[in-house]
Amino acid sequence: MLKLYEKMYEKKKTTAQEAVQLIEPGEGIIFPIMPGEPPALLEALPINGSLKGNTLYRMLPSFPTVDISPSKLKQVSIFLSGMDRKGFNQGNIDLLPNHFSDIPALLKKTYRSSSNHGDSIVNG
Repeated sequence: MLKLYEKMYEKKKTTAQEAVQLIEPGEGIIFPIMPGEPPALLEALPINGSLKGNTLYRMLPSFPTVDISPSKLKQVSIFLSGMDRKGFNQGNIDLLPNHFSDIPALLKKTYRSSSNHGDSIVNG
């Protein structure tokens, strides 16, 4: 017999492909620092056909950048790594200059001032 929390977990469990479909146009997506970055969600982002004007924030990414049109998904590095440095040098990735301790407030200020949409915060 499943316990209540196990039933709740089973009900909420989903695939990465289903999860990215919940992201609405204009929403910001924030991935955690390197070891917490969810590769399955990163790979599934391009299948969301409703992405438009979305922004993906990544800090010290451990996986390659997403191959998606910037009009659909603007990619912003909070701290460059080998995975996004080339894209930054080519002008495909933006950099959000920061002090590490200021990142939460900076993201709230940067994103909320440019959009009226909610945020999709992903925790791997």
